[in-house]
Amino acid sequence: MSIQRSRLRTKVWSPGGTAFGSSRLALAWFSARRADFRFVQQEPLRFASSEHVLRGFCPQCGTTLTFEDARWPEELDIATASLDDPEAVPPGDHTFVRSRLGWMNLHDGLPEYPTTRSAGK
Repeated sequence: MSIQRSRLRTKVWSPGGTAFGSSRLALAWFSARRADFRFVQQEPLRFASSEHVLRGFCPQCGTTLTFEDARWPEELDIATASLDDPEAVPPGDHTFVRSRLGWMNLHDGLPEYPTTRSAGK
């Protein structure tokens, strides 16, 4: 997979995503092994949002691109809507559902996790 800065979507945040954060909005992510992913143009700017977490943003427009957690050094989470072809990575589960909005109903049969996959159900 690759991300091209020139094609970033202007609305990465949406109420139909698969992960929920403290902002109370949903954002669809997919996970990749760091070794299997590359940026085809400029690397994102990274911001340390907590002790273990780096968040990546487009240096030109500020679009959310990546989430990196030092506790899982081989994994990179990428904002699905930032891809040229987000349909290529449909969701396989829903994480952080404990933070979902009250009106958001997930009736797609995919596994749901209160927080992370590794924390379990």
